Amino acid sequence: MKTTKSIRFIDSLKGRILLFLTLPTIMIILAIVFMIAQSSFSSARQQAEYSLKQATQLVALEIERRNANAIRTAKMMVLAQEEGLFGNRKASSDLAHRVMNEFSEYTGAYFGYEKDINGKDELFTSNEYAGKTADESGRFLPYWYKEGNNLVVTPLADMATSLYYDGVKKLFEKNNVPLPLVTEPYVYQGKMIVEQTYPITRNGEFLGIAGVDRSLTDIEQLLQQIKQKTKRDIYLISRDGRFISTTIKGAELQTKLINETQYRNLFSPIYKDRQTPKVFLDSDPISDDTFFFSSQLINTGEWLLIIRESEKQVLAPIEELFFKTSVFVSVGVVVLILLSLWFVRSISLRIHNVMLKAEKIAIGDTSKLVGLGSTVQDEIHAMDESLDKVSTSYAEIDRLCSLIAEGDFSAKMEKRSDSDSVADSINFMSKRRK
Repeated sequence: MKTTKSIRFIDSLKGRILLFLTLPTIMIILAIVFMIAQSSFSSARQQAEYSLKQATQLVALEIERRNANAIRTAKMMVLAQEEGLFGNRKASSDLAHRVMNEFSEYTGAYFGYEKDINGKDELFTSNEYAGKTADESGRFLPYWYKEGNNLVVTPLADMATSLYYDGVKKLFEKNNVPLPLVTEPYVYQGKMIVEQTYPITRNGEFLGIAGVDRSLTDIEQLLQQIKQKTKRDIYLISRDGRFISTTIKGAELQTKLINETQYRNLFSPIYKDRQTPKVFLDSDPISDDTFFFSSQLINTGEWLLIIRESEKQVLAPIEELFFKTSVFVSVGVVVLILLSLWFVRSISLRIHNVMLKAEKIAIGDTSKLVGLGSTVQDEIHAMDESLDKVSTSYAEIDRLCSLIAEGDFSAKMEKRSDSDSVADSINFMSKRRK
């Protein structure tokens, strides 16, 4: 006869409950947590890409607005020239000076006439004009710029080769339409600047230019302010692929071509297809950390804006939530295991005691049969009570059989039911012995 000791764990009630109830429950809980985590991380990445794209568009709009304002200022200066101010050197110089007083975002404002355009250059070669609003030949070139807290005027330089003048002139001659120009970043008067210029024309003739300068330092300050608000790094790249500014500390990228930096493999494909906005996940070549990158073209000036956000920064809230959830689930699983072990042990112990009682009864040993003593009124308790009844019946049968064996044929067993064949047999045997 099998006893509880000879039953394999896998076949035991304890093993089956743990294997087919507790373990699957734990696996289902872990699977649900894993799927929720996967979904959360995926949603976080999608949300990060969408949010970064939206932020890039907003920053691009702000830079576009500032570029357009600078172009608009230059154009208004040109319109003033074309509507009667052209040739009035004092008023023109005063207008450039006024622009500098009114708009703090500019580091320079200027006019530049073609050489002897109205045949009066020789009248302005004296010390009163030369080296200030005109060059040595009397050409009108007033450049007002900031020097400390003061405004200083000096003649424009490099007229024949500079992009801000010669580039605008060639652009007009090519298209025969006045078009603005945003120059590449470079050093002028000891400052890193970009220039926004517009051609002065009349009856299809190029007369000169008007323009304003912005410092790269001011642009960088704008980007830093945006970074502080958004916690995202920004790269600004010019039309010809030079870094205008960046918020990356220690990168030293200003005025460098993309191909001259560590970002050549990462940014070159974006620059070549800059008309198409992009959002992607890649490693930064300097830090080797993984970032989300988003690009957007700024139409005025054809600048390329790239914003990056650390993947760690994006996933940090999800990871923190996942960690808290994992701790909670781990505690829950441990509690579930402990409760399962306690429950299984309790049931197993009670069933074991009932089986021992049944085994004793099966071999005819009805002595020292102790009840479970449990207050739990469940099926096991009912089975134990039934075994007690069986044990009582066995004891009564044993007593009657002993009396009959000793010659007391008056012994009689009360029928416990209409189908109590055992009582009928004992009573019949007692009756036959009389």
